[in-house]
Amino acid sequence: VARRGPEAMPDLDALRSRLLKGPAAWTSFAATSAQPLLLADDPGAAIEHAELAVKPLTEGSWRWSLDVAVVLGVEAARRLSDRSLLDRWIALAMHGVPAPIESRERQARRAYGGVLLAEQTGDLDSAMRLAELSVEMLAEGQWPFVWTIACLHRAELLLQRRHPEDEAAARADLEAVIAFWRRGGATWFLGRLAAWARAHDLSMPPVPRRAASVKTALTPREREVADLIAEGFTNRQIATRLVISERTAESHVERIMDKLAVRNRAEIAARVGAAGRA
Repeated sequence: VARRGPEAMPDLDALRSRLLKGPAAWTSFAATSAQPLLLADDPGAAIEHAELAVKPLTEGSWRWSLDVAVVLGVEAARRLSDRSLLDRWIALAMHGVPAPIESRERQARRAYGGVLLAEQTGDLDSAMRLAELSVEMLAEGQWPFVWTIACLHRAELLLQRRHPEDEAAARADLEAVIAFWRRGGATWFLGRLAAWARAHDLSMPPVPRRAASVKTALTPREREVADLIAEGFTNRQIATRLVISERTAESHVERIMDKLAVRNRAEIAARVGAAGRA
């Protein structure tokens, strides 16, 4: 869907009828099916699938995939501009009492719901803090579209707040998102991202040329980050070692992937290793 658009969408109507009749395992799969629907800009259909995914709530159960479904439901309700529907999904996002140890998806679910709740009360600083957390929790997960939602929402908040460095930070968020989807060849979705950029008075980053080598392609700071990735450091550990914010570390990693034309941290490590042997 990201490459070809809605025309590549599978027959989700048939799938939906199976979800409605199927066992609990099918309701978990609804969390996944909601993603391409929202990516294809069909929030109404996406929220129907998200509703199926959260049905186990009524039975007192909760699985990690449902946390992602709630984030998708919150975002779909936001795009539909339906206040009562949005209030319901925010309540689902804030469901339960935080535990001492929670999954990244659950923390992201609470944080993203908190972002919308803080926006409703006009507390932009709290919204920004929670947006940072939602992006952080989704940065290294298996839900890139949900991470994209969180990044772009954070960029919107930065542009609303208008502190001196906020426009540059919003641009960095956009660059990180664009770099990821370019690596996946997501032609159709990149067009949607270009429209988002124009609507927010931001320019699309240029398409980089393929880098010749780690040594010539990366800045000194990016080489430091690449070396730490090769040693197995997470973004948080990189931020601590280099005394930078985790968001800055995340942006460095995305730019390194873009410049080296690689898809993940393992490929960065391989390129660093090859450069060391050269």
